[in-house]
Amino acid sequence: MIIQCTEKDREMLVSFLEKDPVYNTFILADIEDMGFDSSVQTVYAEVEEGECVGVYLCFYKNLLISCEENRTNVDFLEQLFGMFLPDVVMGKPETVRVAGWLLTDYRFGTKGFYALEADSCLEEVSAKMETARAEDAQEIFRFIQRIPEIADMYTSEKMIEDRIRDGLGVHYVIRENGAIVSHGNSAAESSGTVMIGGIATAPECRGRRLAGQIVSRLSRDIIAKGKTPCLISLQGEEHNLYARLGFKRIGDWAMLTNGGKKNEC
Repeated sequence: MIIQCTEKDREMLVSFLEKDPVYNTFILADIEDMGFDSSVQTVYAEVEEGECVGVYLCFYKNLLISCEENRTNVDFLEQLFGMFLPDVVMGKPETVRVAGWLLTDYRFGTKGFYALEADSCLEEVSAKMETARAEDAQEIFRFIQRIPEIADMYTSEKMIEDRIRDGLGVHYVIRENGAIVSHGNSAAESSGTVMIGGIATAPECRGRRLAGQIVSRLSRDIIAKGKTPCLISLQGEEHNLYARLGFKRIGDWAMLTNGGKKNEC
């Protein structure tokens, strides 16, 4: 049985999601931050004998799915996509592939899922960083859309603006000649983990360790809270920036992306 969740379902949802708390950081954080009465978020659960076996969370133009092994409900997804077509579907590869059976014109891809193993390799920060404000959201969004590797993860300028205004994570930017040349932010935050996202440097400024300094500052902020920094990076980069900074790959993260503009949930 599929239900649209309300506050009374919180304990059941959290109990299910905390079986895999690192992978479910996004969903746990969105439920904690936005609850069940937000105009930009809707949470559905599949329930069997009083227990949750799957969660489907619409957040702005994104759909996040977390299900027990081989339990993705195709019939429900077919109904959901009749009402709401997401720009991005995210989750574990085996789950997202099921959504791809229905969204046949979407592009499937995977990236590495990393967690910080040790902080001894984090870099010292020498670059001048600014903490972004809500009025910087448009500039940040336009900068990120120039970076193909991460543009699909940021489909809404309003989402960036709302999260900054509501204090849901911090965005650090490095500017040169008044323009953003490097950016990174803390995103989803659960009780034990925090996702780092939006890590990007303008092509003409790469090779100067700007991104490494932003990741290091964000990581130290997160560690100071007693939590573990996590992030998503391109698959197959065994010696990438994050590995050098002490992050260890723990699995894969999948995305179905659609270039068209669709309705919000």
